[in-house]
Amino acid sequence: MKDKFSFEYVPNAADASTGFDLGFFGTPARTAKTLLLFLVVPAFVIYQLLTLTTRGGSWLDYTLMALLIAGFLWLLPFYFSMRALFVRAALKRQLADGPTQIIEIDKECIERRTRGRISKISWSEISSFRELDRAFIFQKDKRVMAAVEKSAIPSLTELDEFREFLREAIGLKPSVK
Repeated sequence: MKDKFSFEYVPNAADASTGFDLGFFGTPARTAKTLLLFLVVPAFVIYQLLTLTTRGGSWLDYTLMALLIAGFLWLLPFYFSMRALFVRAALKRQLADGPTQIIEIDKECIERRTRGRISKISWSEISSFRELDRAFIFQKDKRVMAAVEKSAIPSLTELDEFREFLREAIGLKPSVK
């Protein structure tokens, strides 16, 4: 079993998209905040406008109408159109630090180097990890501390060795969603 890994990561839109989704829907708390911010608050504003401008409906009618309007006129367009803009902006920021990033992992820490920046996260700061389709997410409790994108890992053999390294050498257990 290897005791040190070095990967060259090239930022790409698919990984940036995964990061965007995790930012808004990665945990139940983030999903609740997202729905509150992008559905409930606009629905409340629309509800207030409906009750001020119309008469004769019940509060349930107004509430359902406000939720439908907020969902279809705000949440869905935001998610499907603005999402692409945010992903492109995140990718542009990543590429501004250089065309590649070096990710080095050993028994001490995870280190990510870009042009001019070095980020180190010690294993003592990490309590668990989640393996997603596109990345390994390293957490302390529910807070994300680091990520290793699978697109940086050059082969399936090395991916399996990395999984074994996390279980055996570091002693991390995958967290259940």
